[in-house]
Amino acid sequence: MRPTSDPRESRALATTLVHDGVERSYRVCAPPRRSGEGRRRRPLVVLLHGGGGTGVGIARQGDWDRMAVQEGFITLAPDGTSRAWNAGTCCGPPERDGVDDQGFVLAAVARVMAEHAIDPTRVFATGLSNGGMMAYRLACQAPHVFAAIAPVGCSSVWAPGPTAPVSLLHIHGLRDEFVPFEGGHPQRTLQQHPPSYRPVVDVVADFVRVNGCPADPTVRTEGAALDERTTTVWAPGPTGATVELVTIPRGMHSWPGGRRMLRTLDPPSPAIDATAEIWRFFRDVPARSAMPPSSPPTPPR
Repeated sequence: MRPTSDPRESRALATTLVHDGVERSYRVCAPPRRSGEGRRRRPLVVLLHGGGGTGVGIARQGDWDRMAVQEGFITLAPDGTSRAWNAGTCCGPPERDGVDDQGFVLAAVARVMAEHAIDPTRVFATGLSNGGMMAYRLACQAPHVFAAIAPVGCSSVWAPGPTAPVSLLHIHGLRDEFVPFEGGHPQRTLQQHPPSYRPVVDVVADFVRVNGCPADPTVRTEGAALDERTTTVWAPGPTGATVELVTIPRGMHSWPGGRRMLRTLDPPSPAIDATAEIWRFFRDVPARSAMPPSSPPTPPR
């Protein structure tokens, strides 16, 4: 591994692995252990960039290194091919070329688990836009690996949907024109042939059903004007898996509370700090030990 060029991120290391005959890159931030922590296994958070982004970009966008140091977890930020992910019926060259992004991300997870003391029951994934779509695909295809996902500003473009319980936190701006909350074709897009997206409420309902959550949620609205947001929570099902939906009435296509890394993204909403909200959700959800037993991913040679 080699350190990233930014001295402020000297704890983060970039490296590569060969998957499916292609050299792929990813970035790991593994903060030094804090005094008195011992050899406790730490959680792993997979960060999935949006279309046009990079692993370094999403780590900076959400200030994830600072959060990892503060809370004592490890992050893995892989890079998509052509700066995008094959999340299903989206997006661009990775989908067209049938890139095995799921296999690559799982191989990177396996390697990080082999190299660091990772708690295998506390592996999580989050991402923005196309990265959030990739998080949905991972939850649907590898529920034995991920205890929870937290997509931002996206919809699921993978079918079939979830087949086993995985906790879900979905964050969405109601003024998002790239991935409309109500579904359908985007009003703004960088894609030549954009898909018609499923309504977010339908995607969330799939997880409520598979997680076995009670049908009646609790709803709370907080803030005012620019800061208003509504949180809908479905209580945990039999395995402890839960579902939360955070909607931001004035929010657009961005990482709320973060940095605007690309000109194609909208200004971030000040309604919430998405990074803090996502880590709070990951920290509090039950470990994946309640899920059906399955073999962990195998690290690449």
